[in-house]
Amino acid sequence: MKIKLYKQFENWYHGGTIWLYSDPHFDDPDSKSIDPNWPDSDTQVKMINEGLGKNDTIIFLGDIGNEEWVKKIKGYKVLIMGNHDKGKTNYEKKFTVHGAYKPDLTVNTFEEAVIEREYRIFDTSNADVRISNNGLFDEVYEGPIFINDKILLSHEPIDIHFGINIHGHNHGLKGDKFNICADVVSYNKIRLDSLLEGVKVKSIHELCIDRASGRKHDC
Repeated sequence: MKIKLYKQFENWYHGGTIWLYSDPHFDDPDSKSIDPNWPDSDTQVKMINEGLGKNDTIIFLGDIGNEEWVKKIKGYKVLIMGNHDKGKTNYEKKFTVHGAYKPDLTVNTFEEAVIEREYRIFDTSNADVRISNNGLFDEVYEGPIFINDKILLSHEPIDIHFGINIHGHNHGLKGDKFNICADVVSYNKIRLDSLLEGVKVKSIHELCIDRASGRKHDC
């Protein structure tokens, strides 16, 4: 089942699958106090990468820990920052242009890097110019986002009377189907479509129509 997303998020499909994961806390020594069996960072990354295709998107709902481990994770990577994540720029993918007898230059977008590469080739007649990236997140959001009119992604749980809030943060609390903390989901990434399979929910617009029709709903 392909979940309909707002247009600005449709690129997450890339011909692949959308996955969710939260609170990896890479290299965080306090993780063992949450779960004595918390896997080490290398093991956790391997579990995340298992079955993760190059055209897949994986969305992290915050509390990354040591961001260096993100570089080892495959796919298109999205971060919704959590309370332990500090500074958006620390997690964003950046591109560096190397070569042609000029100092390396780091820019924010691939498009900027391509332009700089073309300038260097033109200026020096030397095609030995390459572009690399730091392997971090392709998209970073500092707070919760609605990905369609019914689905809210966030780090901390948010009480909404319409739609679905998929979140992390609440370690050890397994009663909430939409709590995808790493320890709650046994360190297995979750498919967005599988999580929502069989779930029926009305949007705020539908609830307002119900109210106008005399049914008891707030909007």
